Amino acid sequence: MRGGLVSTPVTASWPRRPSLATTSAIGCAICLAFGLIPLFMGIFPVFLGPVSHEFEWGLSVFPQAPLIVGLTAAVIGPFVGRLVDRKGVRFLLPAGLAILTMGLFSLSLMNGSIAALYAAAIVVGLGGTIAGPIAFAKVINGWFDRNRGFALALVMSGVPAIATAIAVPVSQELIDVQGWRAAYRTIALIAAVVTIPVAILLVREAQHAPGTGAPRVAIVGLTSAQAFRSVDFFLAIGATCLAIGAIMGVSNHFLAWMAERGVGRGSATLALSAYSLAGPMGPLLGGILADRITSPKVMVAFFALAPVGIASILLIGTPAMLVGMIVLGLSFSSINGFAPYLVSRYFGMKAGSEILAVAFAAMTISMGAGPVLVGLGHDLSGNYTWPVGCAACVASLGLVAALYFRPYRFNPTTPD
Repeated sequence: MRGGLVSTPVTASWPRRPSLATTSAIGCAICLAFGLIPLFMGIFPVFLGPVSHEFEWGLSVFPQAPLIVGLTAAVIGPFVGRLVDRKGVRFLLPAGLAILTMGLFSLSLMNGSIAALYAAAIVVGLGGTIAGPIAFAKVINGWFDRNRGFALALVMSGVPAIATAIAVPVSQELIDVQGWRAAYRTIALIAAVVTIPVAILLVREAQHAPGTGAPRVAIVGLTSAQAFRSVDFFLAIGATCLAIGAIMGVSNHFLAWMAERGVGRGSATLALSAYSLAGPMGPLLGGILADRITSPKVMVAFFALAPVGIASILLIGTPAMLVGMIVLGLSFSSINGFAPYLVSRYFGMKAGSEILAVAFAAMTISMGAGPVLVGLGHDLSGNYTWPVGCAACVASLGLVAALYFRPYRFNPTTPD
């Protein structure tokens, strides 16, 4: 029966270690704060103009980089997920973070060649997939059960949103002072120095007692094949992809869109920062509600925010710019943060990392495709009205899909 199955942890002879759970969560949060979402996806709009201008690219060329990142994740994500499920994350994370920061650094070496752009994006995608949400979600899911929604929201979405809000104006200042090449180098070096030691020293998984290798949790759930054939997978991940793809398409072109409307860069950058700064509130509220209301219907409101935010900026204009971006920030971070929770509740943790890898690959592709399609629409039509209107329609389709979410299979049963 749907809603009747539960994920039942079996406690071994060693006691729970709340301090280890907290320490590991903090380690994951730090790595994510200097990871793919804030330091590549989040600050991408700031770099779009300078990079495109230097190489005389149209506004649909540089946005191909996030799309290539997504395609890379789609290719290697399932293998990474399977490896994480079988071997754990301890030794994968440092290597993935090193590759990711090398990829960020390599962006500073671009010379106008599309091949060089794609090569850098592939390296970023490889590192961001190995040391990305797949691994960190496994750590958080292993430590938290009843409070899993809040923990995932805080670590996986709230912290990256705060980091993005900080990174946007900092990146703009670096570009203004040093140029975009030096900015990418500085960002990459800081990320490497911070994240690699943190991953080695702080991040631990909960499945095994320290030094014993004894299982602490009996992991149950669907196989990946069962999950990928289910209606729940297509509804949950499909709705998520539609919503976040539309939002990313708008947010990545936001500065260029506002410049076209005659809005000053300072005001537009402030609104973009507000978009990121508002982000943590949505997933935290959503996580708290998800932990207390065992129905996916609670998430529908966050999907509704996406078309409302896009439409308000498009139809009302500059007066709605700040509020609209805040609404979009709440929607994006919430929906993005729900993905690991939905996977764990619909499909369990037996093949959770492999399933989540495919889900995140699809999500990353959608986040990359959105900006490319909006940019292509601008290049073809000569303005942003038509492509942004299409983005609002796509976000509305995501809302419709969310309305059909079905009850969870695996509900929480134990306190954390």
